[in-house]
Parts: sequence; structure tokens; C-alpha cells
Amino acid sequence: MAQAPKTDIITPKKGVIKNKKTPGLSLTYKIALLASILVTVSMVLATVITVRREVEQKKDDADVRMANTAAMIKLAMDSMPVKALDGWVQSLYSVRFDTKEYNLDLVYVIIADSDGNFIVSTGNPRVQVEGGVGTGVTSPQELLDRDVHGLRKVEVEITDKETGRITSTIYLGYYLLNLYKSIFLHTVLRAVLITIVLIAAAVVFSYLLAKRLTEPIHDLVLGMESVADGDFSRKVQVSTGDEIGFLADTFNSMADGLKEREFIKDTFKRYVTREVADKILSQKDDIVLTGEKREVTVLFSDIRGFARMAEEISPVELVSTLNDYFSAMIDIIFKYEGVLDKFIGDAIMAFWNAPLDQKNPALRGVLAAYEMQRALVAINKKREAAGKAPINMGVGINTGEAVAGTIGSEKKMEYTVIGDTVNVAQRLESVTLPGQILISESTYRKTGGYVLARKLPPRALKGILRQVRIFDVVDIKKTTGGDS
Repeated sequence: MAQAPKTDIITPKKGVIKNKKTPGLSLTYKIALLASILVTVSMVLATVITVRREVEQKKDDADVRMANTAAMIKLAMDSMPVKALDGWVQSLYSVRFDTKEYNLDLVYVIIADSDGNFIVSTGNPRVQVEGGVGTGVTSPQELLDRDVHGLRKVEVEITDKETGRITSTIYLGYYLLNLYKSIFLHTVLRAVLITIVLIAAAVVFSYLLAKRLTEPIHDLVLGMESVADGDFSRKVQVSTGDEIGFLADTFNSMADGLKEREFIKDTFKRYVTREVADKILSQKDDIVLTGEKREVTVLFSDIRGFARMAEEISPVELVSTLNDYFSAMIDIIFKYEGVLDKFIGDAIMAFWNAPLDQKNPALRGVLAAYEMQRALVAINKKREAAGKAPINMGVGINTGEAVAGTIGSEKKMEYTVIGDTVNVAQRLESVTLPGQILISESTYRKTGGYVLARKLPPRALKGILRQVRIFDVVDIKKTTGGDS
């Protein structure tokens, strides 16, 4: 009994992970960074809410203090003449309306009678503010009407107790700048210091926790590096029963699947270009391989006089000649993203627009045929220089609806296209002359005017009941790579 192949087990180990791509931040650092961001955002929000609440509270307190000052001024108005009142008001500017954490600067006091005439109009000489306040209030009304940053205003109306009529109005203005400074110094700075401490603690704690959580992931990364290098026999040790352990077990199953998939992929790439194979594999959910009708362009090429050539040269030389010929022809088919269907002796069958939709499949097929004939000219020059007989090829191309799908049995299957469109392409190739490219009318009309062709009389083809309109390709107009 054959022994099962040995499988390496990746055991946990310390070390630097060497990736083909330059790694960014590790998961450990990302978790620590996320925790820091969350703490920072939380503290910023808490600080904003706290500051706004304190600002409103202190504004209310300042309003109460200024209301009390207005009450004092009212009492002074009842007991003092205007001249003495003006001097008494000036003395208020030397008073500091202090609290534990801030003080208020009284900026101006303006008193107006019921007719709007200013009885007292004075400003704090120690405070300069836009609007004429400082050494004196030169324009009281303008100051009352103007909005000044940081200046808060209080308006108190004095009424006659008997009549209820407004006899005068007291206008006070005071600065809140010192209030804002105190809030910043006592609240914001304190919050910043607390935030820094919490961030440091969060970083340390989250780093230690993340490191413990990510050590098994480190082992998975080592296994993935092996898989990335093409070693699908590597396995990761399943040491836990949690989600990480499940991930490790899933990785091992994935490696087995990749091993099988890579074998299929390598085999598939022998029939189509690497780009087409990768695209097909990446879009496998959108591809129907069991059978569908598609409009395809089918190409058949065949060496003219191959039977005579096989009789005239040795088997070794014949195989070498075919390998050189097929190598050049297949490269061109792949260049135009065609699917290599099969070899039929010395004949080649290829098609476009299946299993994936392609842009300008008919033009791709004709361009491939045209370049194949040109490549054969170059091959023949080398053969003639070596004293060998030239190789002549005919190409037939048809475009139309065909059935595309996987055909065969459980032991042998192949993806191909079948139907009348394929038969016409093969029959066109069978009537070509050496170096000739014959295309059907449907192919000619779908090449977008890039093909110069000579229209031939309709003719009957073997096995085809109808007359087929044929075009003989003469030349190709200049095209862009994107169009093809």
C-alpha cells in the first residue's frame, strides 16, 4: 500500500514575518490605535459637553452679578444727583467682580431717560473695545447697536411704581474673555491631562491584549506565506477550539482546495491565455459551462499539403516542424485572447466570445488569422535558408450562433463550441488556397470596416445546404490595441 505523502506542520514560533509586500501596521498596533482613538473621541466629547455646560452656568452667574450691579445703580440714581451719579459710576470700573475661578470686567454703563436721552454715558478706561469704549463712550447708541466679540449686554428698565411707565433704562456691558480663559485653564487642560493618561493606559492594555490574541494569527500568516510561495502542502496546527482554531482548520482545507485548483488552473492555461484564464476563474459564478447559446467567432487553420510533407520527412523532423508551427500559431491566438479548442492533426480550432463576452470577437479572429499568415512567412524564410520546404496554411473564419459548453464523460471532458457556425468555418478552411484567409459574410460585417476583403461569388460548401457568401481577406486597416 502506498504511503500518504508527509505533510509539514507549522509549529508556533517567534520571528519576523517576511512578506513579499511591505507590511503596514500589524493587527496588534491597529487594535491599540483603535482603543486610543476611541478613548480620545470619548474624552473630546465629554470635554465639549462639560465645557459647554460650564460656560452656560458661568454666563448665568455673570448675568446675575450684572443684574445686582444694575440694582445698585438704580438705588444710587434715587439718592444722587446726575453729576454725582456719573462719578459714582466711574468708581465701579475699579471693582473686580471676582469669583473663585474668573473675574468680570465691566466695560460700560449707559443710562437713558424715557425719551432716549443719555443721562450717563461712561466707559471703563482700562478696557479697550471696538465702538468707542475706553477713555469714554463717544457714541453710546452705536455701541448699543453693535455686536462686539466677547461682549455681553444687560438691559434693565426702571418703571414708576404708581403709573408703571418706564422712566429710564440702564445698559451694562461686560467682557467674558476672562471667563473663557478660566474655563480653558481649569477644564480643558484638566481634560487633556486626563485624556493623555487614559490613552497611555489604553495603549498599554490593548497592546498586551492584542498581542495575546494575534499570536495564533501570526502562525496563520506564516502558513499563508508558504501558500503564496506555491507550497500547498503546508498545514497550520489547530491548537484552540475558538474562532482562531476554526480559522486554522479552514485554512488547512483552503490549502487543499488551492492545490487542486492550481492543478486545474495550470491545465486550463494551456488552452487559453493567462489573462483569459485568470478572468474566467475570477468570474466563475457568471460563466455557464454546462451549455448555452452564444454568438461566437470560430477559426480553423490547416497546413496545405501536410500529407505529402509527412511522407517526405522523417517522423522526428515532422514533430519538430509541427511544434515550431503550433508554438507560433498558438502565441498569436493567445495574443488576441482566443480559446484554443483543439488540434486535429495539423489543423487548429480556436474561438472567441466564449465562455466570456469579448469586445469585437470577429475582428480579433481575423487579426489573429492575418498575423498567423505573416508569422508563417517569417517561418518559411528560416526554413528556406535551412534548405527545407516551406509550409503553406489556409484559414477559414465564421461568426454566428453556436452551443458552447462542456462536452464529454466523467473521465474525459472538454469545453468547446458546436453547431452550424463551426461547420461553416471548417468548410471555409477546407476550400482555401495556400496563404489564403476566407471569412463568411457575417464575420466580414462584424469587423467594423477594419478588414479589406475581396468579395467572392457565393458557393456551396460540403455538408452545407445553402450557398455561402465568402470574402477573401486582402489586408487589415490600422487598428488600435484597445479596439482589438
